[in-house]
Amino acid sequence: MGKKSFNTLFSRMLSTYLAIILLIIFLLGITISGMFKSQYMTENENELRREAAEINRVIVTQYVDAEKRAVAKDTLRTTMRKYDAMLQLYFIDSAFGKVILRDELNEAKWDPLCDADLSADASAIIMGNGEIEISSDRFTSGNIPIMTLSRQITTTEGEVIGAMFFHTDVSRTNDSIRKVYLDVLLSACIAVILAILAVTYITSRMTKPIVDMNNAINRFSRGEYEARVNITSHDEVGQLGQSFNEMANDIVINECKRMTGMVNDLLDLARIESGQYELKLEPFDLNELVIRTVFTFEARINAKHIDINMDFDAEHTMVEADQSQIAQVIRNLVDNAIKFSPDGGALTMRIVTDKKLAVMSVIDQGDGISPDDLSAFCEQTKEKGNLSAKLTDLQILYRGYKKYIADKYITTEESMDLLTSNLHRSCLIRDSVVVFDGFTGFTPIQERLLQELMQLCSQVIVTLLADKKDDLTRKDISQSMYYLTAKAYQRLCALAERSMIKRDEDIVLTKRPAVRFQGHTGLSHLEQNLFRDRVSMPTACKDEVVINHCLSPKAEADWVCLTIRRLIREKGYCYRDFAVITGDLNTYGQIMRESFAEQEIPLFLDQNRSLLFHPLMVFLLGVVKVITSDFSYESVMELLRTGYLDLTEEQIDCFEMYIVSHGIRGRKRYLEPFEAITMSGMPDQQDFQSEVDGSTECEDEQSAGKRTAGLPVHELVREVLIKCLTPLLFMEDDEKNTGIYTRKLYDICVNLSLEAKLKKQAEDFKEKNMPAKAKEYEQVYAAVIALFDQIYELLKEPMPLDEYGEILKAGFAELKVGSIPQSEDQVIAGDLERTRLKPVKVLFIVGVNDGIIPGHGASGGILSDLEREFLSDLGVTLAPTPRQKSFEERLYLYMNMTQPSEQLILSYAEVDEAGDLLRPSYLIHTVEKLYTDLEIRMITEDTLLYMIESRECGLKLLARLLREYVARTILEDSGKWDYLLSLGHIFCREQDFAGILDAAFFEYRDRRLSAYIAKALFGDKLHTSVSRLEQFSACAYAHFLKYGLQLSDEEHYEFDITDLGNLYHEALYQFGNYLTVKGEDWTSYSKETAESFVEDTVEHFATEYRNRVLFDTARNEALKERAKEMLKTTLDSLSYQLMQGDFRPACYELSFRYLANPSLYGKIDRLDIAEDGDTRYVKVLDYKSGSHTFDISRLYYGLDLQLAVYLNAAVTAQKKEYPDKTIVPSACFYYEIADPMPESLSVDNPEERIETIRKQLRVNGLILEDDAVLEHLDRTQGTESLVIPVKYKKSGELSGTSQTAGKVQFELIEKYADYKVKQIAQSIREGDICISPIKEQAEQTTCRYCAYRSICGFEKKLPGFKERDMELKQDAVYEQMKKELSEHGVYDGSKEGHNGQKS
Repeated sequence: MGKKSFNTLFSRMLSTYLAIILLIIFLLGITISGMFKSQYMTENENELRREAAEINRVIVTQYVDAEKRAVAKDTLRTTMRKYDAMLQLYFIDSAFGKVILRDELNEAKWDPLCDADLSADASAIIMGNGEIEISSDRFTSGNIPIMTLSRQITTTEGEVIGAMFFHTDVSRTNDSIRKVYLDVLLSACIAVILAILAVTYITSRMTKPIVDMNNAINRFSRGEYEARVNITSHDEVGQLGQSFNEMANDIVINECKRMTGMVNDLLDLARIESGQYELKLEPFDLNELVIRTVFTFEARINAKHIDINMDFDAEHTMVEADQSQIAQVIRNLVDNAIKFSPDGGALTMRIVTDKKLAVMSVIDQGDGISPDDLSAFCEQTKEKGNLSAKLTDLQILYRGYKKYIADKYITTEESMDLLTSNLHRSCLIRDSVVVFDGFTGFTPIQERLLQELMQLCSQVIVTLLADKKDDLTRKDISQSMYYLTAKAYQRLCALAERSMIKRDEDIVLTKRPAVRFQGHTGLSHLEQNLFRDRVSMPTACKDEVVINHCLSPKAEADWVCLTIRRLIREKGYCYRDFAVITGDLNTYGQIMRESFAEQEIPLFLDQNRSLLFHPLMVFLLGVVKVITSDFSYESVMELLRTGYLDLTEEQIDCFEMYIVSHGIRGRKRYLEPFEAITMSGMPDQQDFQSEVDGSTECEDEQSAGKRTAGLPVHELVREVLIKCLTPLLFMEDDEKNTGIYTRKLYDICVNLSLEAKLKKQAEDFKEKNMPAKAKEYEQVYAAVIALFDQIYELLKEPMPLDEYGEILKAGFAELKVGSIPQSEDQVIAGDLERTRLKPVKVLFIVGVNDGIIPGHGASGGILSDLEREFLSDLGVTLAPTPRQKSFEERLYLYMNMTQPSEQLILSYAEVDEAGDLLRPSYLIHTVEKLYTDLEIRMITEDTLLYMIESRECGLKLLARLLREYVARTILEDSGKWDYLLSLGHIFCREQDFAGILDAAFFEYRDRRLSAYIAKALFGDKLHTSVSRLEQFSACAYAHFLKYGLQLSDEEHYEFDITDLGNLYHEALYQFGNYLTVKGEDWTSYSKETAESFVEDTVEHFATEYRNRVLFDTARNEALKERAKEMLKTTLDSLSYQLMQGDFRPACYELSFRYLANPSLYGKIDRLDIAEDGDTRYVKVLDYKSGSHTFDISRLYYGLDLQLAVYLNAAVTAQKKEYPDKTIVPSACFYYEIADPMPESLSVDNPEERIETIRKQLRVNGLILEDDAVLEHLDRTQGTESLVIPVKYKKSGELSGTSQTAGKVQFELIEKYADYKVKQIAQSIREGDICISPIKEQAEQTTCRYCAYRSICGFEKKLPGFKERDMELKQDAVYEQMKKELSEHGVYDGSKEGHNGQKS
């Protein structure tokens, strides 16, 4: 009990304070006593000196005179009596001899001294130098303490006549001193008592809040979750109590949430077992769900540098289940796998499908626990109900897993166990010395190997990093930087003890400062104080430690490169004297590659590279995948692109274009010779459409493709592909086992001479000075053959080829190349935890941002923190907690930051690559506090620009200054002007200088083709269509590229919006002809007739069109069914519109051609006529599969000429055919083939719904504002027409929103359309190809969806580039048309009349 009480904080503080006070009082008492004694004795000595001088005077003046001698003796006796003293005189003159004078009252006490012979001492004094000597222990008289003064007796002339000894009794003096001692001691005792009372009171006041907090914590740990600390102050203790209260609240809330979740899960489980829980079953792609879920753990995966392998046996795994529940299962599995995976490990997400079963597994490389271990833990945790249940469930799952993989797979951990069990067979290991250096800890499997080595080797040496040996023996060190080291040390000691291995004495290196820091006090200070509990006073770093604030990771990398070049130039360093470390190598690795390459600095990136994506692996997996995926496009092209089939890139490109455009897929198609299949199932119609649109077919492959031995390119590639695949392609069922698969793949490698090709590639990389790549290509073939040997020996069992492919892929995934530096002199860049640096002179640590240092901590998991602590007490090795992980990270930081011998440079970014703001790491502030002169330096863009360390830097700054000069932001008397002149002088003779000048002073200017080139491209007589003219109006340069150079996108075997338009046009054309042949009318056919026709026509079209593309995918099948419904709706709508008026179709797909220059051709989808006596009213209708609205402004700018030109063509044709009749251009319309809008389908009333649909599907365009025309178009004359875009006011007049125009305006449009066609044609012939797109809307130009945008390089911010605005609105368009036509003599405004004109 006493020991326990002494261990309390109160007793320790009280005893400490009392010990300090007692020590102070003791030292103070001794000091005061000593001072008093010294002062008292000094005063006595001074008094003796004065009396001795007086005695000397009396003797010289009186005693030597016989007459005065008696008086002198009386005087001397009086002095002796005064001082209770005795005087002994020794004279040189023998007449005087020896004289003794003493106090007569106390003569007896001086008797012992009187008998003493001091003649020798007197002689020495007489012969001496005359100094007075005072002693306290030289002479004694019994037990009396005596102080003696001895000196020469000298005359006034300085003659020595004798010696005197003046003895005095100091007993009273000593008594006084002892009394002082007793007074001091009494005062000290009183002070101690008062101090005890004061310290006890103060200590109790100080410790009471801590004791209360400890009681609250104990109560909280016992389950009294309402326990809180009463906050009585706002100092550090009060803040600590507040933190505990907040933590307790968070724990209670989180535990409540967790328990609520568990209760809900249990309730769900109970409902499932009772059949009451309703799972939300829905089909979804399991592959996509796994990828999406894993992506949410990206930060933790990157922090631990875990390789993620997605191992799916199919591109899509469609399952039907409760997606949210499955997602939760996947999250739990992935979270646990990440938590217990070692740094730099791998995580495999595997999905295997078997008939109607999909099996998903998560495979990690964490430390193993056997099912038997789990059973033992279950027994030991019976009292912990929740934990016991978890472990029981884990045991069941684990046993099932082990049973499933038994005799099928071997894990990496099991391979190390195999090594351990067979290590005793090695002759090399026995009696050898094995050294482990650079390890921070060992896994249980590695510890088993170490234990075996301890028993076999003569000596096993392990080096560990620690401050001192004592730190490693502490049990409670989990929150220390040396947590990993201490854990490893303690477990190694336990291993040796269990194995009864005698340990040698530990060697501890304690020399300070370290040798590498000689002369560098700043770095030595960092090494001794970083992350320590006790820190020395801040010191000056003298630029040995530097912190930089950069804008972005790219700026950090650029600054590192420029600094390296500067230090090499200024201090003569080598590249190997530098190293770069980061906590996020995945982000910074590629950035550093780019920056170091730009500055031509050799860089070795310490990063393991998987061979899974090496071209050879891709080729071998591709061989399997092509067969198992039934020759899918992706698998075939992936195989061909590896470059191992002796085909040129041109041949592969040509083959790809062929199979894409013809939709070739499937084994059957590849095993037969390819045919020259036409792109359309209706060649006549397609040819006619091409003629109408003015398009020309691309060169056929006989003229365009390369040929070998008379074969077309696509056929040559097919034969090469099939020849490669033949060994695996034609196999009997009894041959389908892993051994034969492996043998066949080896035969393919031999047939293609892959070993020789890889050696050739390695040589090429050597010539290009890429030694790392060369080494990789030299090793890869041997690695693959070794894997083939293992598979061939271990797995001789039947299985399908796709399963073999998964085994092969898993094997390839394990093949990694951890390249070593290929040059002695290069910069090393690596990861904070993985990379072990050699000593360097300068170390850069980049990315010192929060979230990178420290990394994102893991959270959650199956086991709670309390359960993990309980299992740890049972001896179970678990992954470190997030808090322990943070201390591990500190160790890795410390190990790296203490490596440089001359300079340490830290940098952090302000924003990441995505532009999101970043915060500096805690490390920045930690290092700042260690130094008095350390300031953070801001590295701006200008800082980097003006660090001219290479030719590229100079050119970059020159380009920047030239841009500023062009923008007139550089003054001629400024420093920038001097830079510009100097750099211009340096680079003016270089080849790149002209290009930089051109770029700086670039200004776009409109260009024109020469008349010769324009004629060569477009012909002497221009043959064009309306769509081409509209393209020219939108952008002359796009017209030049599309119709002049005839550039077009690669054609794909797919059904897009253009194909859908072809289907609609063909169906409507065929339906019109069908009615004509049947003698039926659009207004009288039955609904059944239309539906039957649509079904037959669409199916026939799908069968013949583009190699049955509509049957290839579910999407196309859905498009086909949608097209049927839309056509049925369209026929019904068109029929209704004709029924409401007098117009009837007169012609379908009416082609026309103007033979003038330009020769204009086109095709009118439908021409409708209404006759009224000698008058024929003409209406044209154009079908559109996309949204298209007529706008008179677009007509003016040449963007919408189609309806006007088509109406002119129709009127001209009618006038020629019916010269005796009056031809009236009445209307021109677009009809959009579309689905009704959703809001129309939501109307409940059937009649209202139909009316809404009619209104949505009515035509839009332009109508002649004439009563007869309006009557013939729609006889209903309601408030708003359901047929044409016309609306009436209550007065019967047309509203302003009606799309009508008067007769004069119709004539104006007719003439202007003709004028615009000729104007555009003239511009084409003159070679106008200017880049000046028209802007139709506020922020939208014709460039937005232009296929040629990447070619023209249009950028409105660059000088010279400009957009054309559609400034004129509808009201001003007619007036502008008149003006232009009048100026060119095409239109006479004076002939306008009042009839039919609409303002």
